[in-house]
This record gives sequence, C-alpha cells and structure tokens, in this order.
Amino acid sequence: MLFYFAGPPCCNGTDYRAMMAGRRVLFSCGEHRRAAFAHPWPFAGAVLDSGAWSAACGRPRPSIDSYAEFLARSGHLFDWYASYDTIGDPIASTAAFRRLVAQGLSPVPVFHPGEPLSILDEYRACSPIVALGSNPRLSRAERVAQLEDVFTLKPHKYHLFRASDPLLLALHPFSADSSTWARAASCGLVPGPGRSRVHCPDSTAALRARLWVEHFGAMCA
Repeated sequence: MLFYFAGPPCCNGTDYRAMMAGRRVLFSCGEHRRAAFAHPWPFAGAVLDSGAWSAACGRPRPSIDSYAEFLARSGHLFDWYASYDTIGDPIASTAAFRRLVAQGLSPVPVFHPGEPLSILDEYRACSPIVALGSNPRLSRAERVAQLEDVFTLKPHKYHLFRASDPLLLALHPFSADSSTWARAASCGLVPGPGRSRVHCPDSTAALRARLWVEHFGAMCA
C-alpha cells in the first residue's frame, strides 16, 4: 500500500523536506506556496487535494476556477490530483468532476461513502483510481462499515483520505493518507507502545515529527 503524509508541516520547511525525502506527501491547493512544497521536490511522490476537508470545517479554499488553472499549469507534477469535491453535496461534487474533465484535466474523483452508489459507478468507469472521502460527522464504526460495503460491493483501486486507523488500512486500499503525524507532533506527543501516545513537550517539533513519520512508515510498509 502507498502511504502519503498529509497536513501542513509542523516544523520549518528545510527540516520538513529533509524528513520527507524519499517519502510520499499529500497537500492541498493553496499550501503549494509554502517553502516546504517548493519544486523540485525531494519526495518520492506527491498528491494534490482540493481542500474539501478544510472547506467542510469552515476554512477557505481556492475556487474551482483557480484550482483548474493551477492543475493546467502544474498537474503533471503530481502522481495524481483530486477532483473538486464538496463533502455532503454529491451533486456539486459530480458536477465539478465533469467540469474538470471537460476542461481536459484528469482528476481523481472523490466518492463519500453514503452517497448514491450510482455516482460511484460513474467514477469507476471514468477513472483508474477513486478516492474515498471522510465525513467529520461519522463515528469510527460508521466509517469502517460504510467503507467495507464499498470495498465489497464495488471493487476498484481506492485511495483512502484521512486513514491511519489500522481498521481502515486492513481493508487493503491501493493508497491512503493521514495528517495524524503532524497534529500529534504539534501537540507535543510521540508514538508509544501499540496505539498509545506519550506527552513529550520538551523535545523539538522536528524530532517529534520524525518519530511519527518513522512510526507510520513502518506501520504501512
């Protein structure tokens, strides 16, 4: 399984680039101006997201026109890039996907489990990869159950957004991403035994981040 480290860096751009050299990363359009993501990249691969999760949490994201303009210039640099989905609005997500395709782009469509499966059928027919989104209102058990249905009823090559949970990774997606490493490091936490976390505020953010990156890298190897 391919694993992408998502989320804004919790250390300076130089440390981030050194830590992520040879690893895969995911970042949202709008973050590409950060020094950490300046091209040429040291990364093994990169995926671009439209920022749907940020929008669902009330944070701004670029317009679809700005996103399309950026993809037209720089989309070739990425392993793939996500469509301009809207969490909770499958009609808007489908319309945006069709619009980007009509502009000659090749976005990976994003399906949110719980939406009509007819939408997923369209996406599977149009794209070799389909990304499966996450809803901030779903419990862990609800998300696992919905994803199990998708994997069972509609087999395909899937990428899981926001998925470092062993129960989700056990579904054997093609790829996944998570920003848990960055959030935990920013909060002064380091990985402990099993799935535990240890408070270690006296260490540097860069050291905590490296410990998390190594932890997830080993878990997803």
